[in-house]
Amino acid sequence: MSTLSSAQLLKSSQEWGRRAFVSYLTNDRSALLIDAAVSLEHLSKAYLYGQHPALLIDLGKKDFDSLLHLCSLSKHARRPRMATISGTEAFNRVQILLPNMKTSAASIKTLIEVRDGTIHAGQLPPGDITSTFASFVRASAEICEALGIDLEDHWAEHKALADSLASDSITKIEQRVSELIAAAKLRFKALTDSIPQGEQAGIFEAMRAAIEGALLGDEVEESPCPSCSQAAYCSGKYEVDYDVDVDVDDGIAVAYPANTLLFYPAMLTCGVCKLFLKDRDELKAAGVNQTWEIDDPELLGEYMDRDQGLMPSPTEV
Repeated sequence: MSTLSSAQLLKSSQEWGRRAFVSYLTNDRSALLIDAAVSLEHLSKAYLYGQHPALLIDLGKKDFDSLLHLCSLSKHARRPRMATISGTEAFNRVQILLPNMKTSAASIKTLIEVRDGTIHAGQLPPGDITSTFASFVRASAEICEALGIDLEDHWAEHKALADSLASDSITKIEQRVSELIAAAKLRFKALTDSIPQGEQAGIFEAMRAAIEGALLGDEVEESPCPSCSQAAYCSGKYEVDYDVDVDVDDGIAVAYPANTLLFYPAMLTCGVCKLFLKDRDELKAAGVNQTWEIDDPELLGEYMDRDQGLMPSPTEV
């Protein structure tokens, strides 16, 4: 007896979809298209099955046995297995039932052709696959909404990258950084899965120490890694922010120096998950602070000396 359910199709779609994100981040074009195509097909069929199981029947084949299986009448079927519609037809039927869908079949044409065997995944023309994958993400999001599925549940750890791919307003830098962080998260997960928890802290510290000496210049500060939250290193520059505080005592205003040392990061390197952000634009897109105060009086003094004694002296006004 052949069995099928909307929940079964949905689970399969989620598994193939999450696999597609891994293929995307590792730049495996062939696997990506196959993974995404199967995911979208199963998600489309999950929606159709939820409306009515008979919507999965291929009308052109006049396959009564498959119709019996889909209608929970398998005991009358002569064949134990059922056949259903193609991925192309499944998505087309979803579009009929969801006429307000914004994602068109044309935008996922490559996925459809790979899934239906019109072209082989290993013989794809060269080019950027991001737009096709983004269309897959948008189409999946629209069907998930119709199914009442939370995208956090559907994409799991890939939700942030899915959001960036689906966004119409995100910049190229923001998209690139989102992908860099997602890839670093994959590496960090693989790392933590391979190391006993009790040994991780020591190994992470050794990994950080291994890259510390390779950093350019002496102006380096630690900052939480936006991917794995471990302590990453930021190379940049220190600058003194010259300021004064004014106190008034018995009608006399006295100004005192209130200088602070600020750090301006220019790049970030994480020795643990290997995330590398190459400039301030990428740091900003990743949510890394653009500047912060350094509480180190001795270092402040060194940089004030470098600035040739610009520190104001206490002065009565």
